[in-house]
Order: sequence, then structure tokens, then C-alpha cells
Amino acid sequence: MRFAHQLCEALVADEEMVSTPEEIDVIAINMGLLATYWLSYQYVMNPRKYKYNDQEAIRSELHQASLNIISIMAPYLRGHASDVRRPRLR
Repeated sequence: MRFAHQLCEALVADEEMVSTPEEIDVIAINMGLLATYWLSYQYVMNPRKYKYNDQEAIRSELHQASLNIISIMAPYLRGHASDVRRPRLR
């Protein structure tokens, strides 16, 4: 979550993101939770679809996790960073 916090702070410093320090704390926690637990969540939701060693399924789900992480940040993004505001969710 430290990386997520630093990323948000850097975006604020570059005026690519507008948020308070309190909002950054919450955003970073949510980004960390999604990144950490996404694969487990998908396995619980679809236990017959995924195998823990299926590299293509893992790659696909990590891509989906990254889109969800970006969507957490999207309302706060400005400037060039806001080009990712509408990620294509499946």
C-alpha cells in the first residue's frame, strides 16, 4: 500500500490528481486490498472456472484487477492522467 500511497502523492504533486491526504489514505488502502485479494475473490466467485496454475487465467484476472484499481482513482484524476478515467471493464 506504500507504493499506492506514493503513486497518489506523486500524481497530486504533478497536478494530475486532486485529493486530500485523507482521501489518499483511503484510495491507497482500497488499491492494496484489490491488488492483494483479487485472485482469491475470483476463485471464490468462480471455483470451477479457475485453476491456481492457469497462467492465462491469472493474466486475465490481473488485467481485470488493474482496471478496477484504476477505477478507484478515476474520480480524482485530472489532466493527462484522466485519459484512463473510463477503463473498459468487461
